[in-house]
Amino acid sequence: MKIYIVDIETSPNLAYVWGLWKQNVLPNQMVTPSVIMSYAAKRLGYKKTYYRDNRGGMKRMLKGIWKILDDADIVVGHNSDKFDIKLINAAFARHGMKPPSPYLQIDTLKEAKKKFRFARNSLAHIAEDLGVRKKSKHAKFPGMTLWLECLMGNEGAWEEMKQYNIEDVLVTEEVYLVLRPWMSNHPNVADADGTVACPKCGSHNIEYRGYYTSRAGITYRRFRCKDCGGWGRVAMTDKETLKRLGRNV
Repeated sequence: MKIYIVDIETSPNLAYVWGLWKQNVLPNQMVTPSVIMSYAAKRLGYKKTYYRDNRGGMKRMLKGIWKILDDADIVVGHNSDKFDIKLINAAFARHGMKPPSPYLQIDTLKEAKKKFRFARNSLAHIAEDLGVRKKSKHAKFPGMTLWLECLMGNEGAWEEMKQYNIEDVLVTEEVYLVLRPWMSNHPNVADADGTVACPKCGSHNIEYRGYYTSRAGITYRRFRCKDCGGWGRVAMTDKETLKRLGRNV
């Protein structure tokens, strides 16, 4: 299955406000709404990283994202369910584009909250806590300065934004690989050829480790993947079940 890690960067909303704290912005106060500034993407297991920003035209950039999502079977992102994918879909609809082919989603933020208790659930903190690739700090344009300089057409800022966007994808990929064996609802990526393989990474390098009986009374053989560390199971035939229980077959 084709798994892509995807991340977008967006511009801030621009509005007229009366103060700096707890402002309620009415529609007629909005000057310029947030838009997608750039995207980065990478197919899991491949070296190539895709990147494009909106300086060459919003529609042209969106077509690039559309092709990636259309090719994907699974899309991975951090906070992508509530943020990236919904903003992308809105941009597609706004520009008269049709939906890409259906794909499954894995949100590493949701998985982090579901299975773990990190001190913070930001991508940077989880990556640091897990000891994987760290997010580097903005080199020349710290914090909001990077976005403001990009909006003013600063080429140096755009180059830093490109590296920032790509790095988010690379960090998300490494966080995903660490969290993957813990994911209980990970889509099954094993080949549908009748052979037993890890449902999380597709590896055939497995070892059988005991049995599991569901609440419905169905018995399975459990196995652990020796590559990613995830667990899987395969249904036993009636003959296998009876033999394990010590009954005549």
